[in-house]
Amino acid sequence: MASVMLGPNSVTAREILDKASNDMGSGLAKDPEVQAQMMQVMANTYTNLGLYARAHGLTKSAFDTRMARLGPNDPKTLESMSLLGWILDRQGHYDEAEKLERQALADKRRVFGATPHLRLTQGINCLPPWQHGKIGTTRRDWHETRPRPALVV
Repeated sequence: MASVMLGPNSVTAREILDKASNDMGSGLAKDPEVQAQMMQVMANTYTNLGLYARAHGLTKSAFDTRMARLGPNDPKTLESMSLLGWILDRQGHYDEAEKLERQALADKRRVFGATPHLRLTQGINCLPPWQHGKIGTTRRDWHETRPRPALVV
């Protein structure tokens, strides 16, 4: 892997992301739904970087805002609920993660029905990770062996 020397005026993408997420509270306070959307986008980015603590705070705020403003049946609220469960799992809060992920899956099935779209893009992300492709496997089994999630259609 090549290394890059940064000059004294260089700014990293992470620094920009951190500044934007810190400034979001004041900049978008007049439009909470847009603020929640931006928090969700930034939380996804932090999650992809493996920075779960930063992602957790943003996702929790987005979820709380969406729950209050859009209600529990809105797809955006359910998206935040799913991501929050996923992040909690990665942080080792397995019982809390499982409860939230199962609730998100049940709510998505109730709202969207059991459509192929739900199974592929929304339902799979709501299953506890130890059950991706391995229904009946326990959380302990999954965390000990760490299989790659399989997409079951």
